[in-house]
Amino acid sequence: MSIYLPKKLTHAELVLLYLAAGHSLNRLEAEQVTGDARLRDAIKWARDYLAIPVKARVETIDPPGGSKTRVVRYWLSPIGRKLAREQLLNRRYLRRLDHAA
Repeated sequence: MSIYLPKKLTHAELVLLYLAAGHSLNRLEAEQVTGDARLRDAIKWARDYLAIPVKARVETIDPPGGSKTRVVRYWLSPIGRKLAREQLLNRRYLRRLDHAA
């Protein structure tokens, strides 16, 4: 019998999980979602270490109480989402415990 228990996610894994769910992020949104603005580090890890093709485009936003600024929006294609889910499952997102039945 196998039991799957959730493990604590790293910041990069949390970003990847959010993108794998079909969402897109820029650094300002990433800070709201994860509490950390290090989005570029998480994207670099996904691209370089996990070989997940992360798409990106530059956009100009007008944040409340601030002036217009350029940010990069990241998202995953359907294939990228599938790869991300597989990597999260295989790596750390769930750890498997085998118990004799």
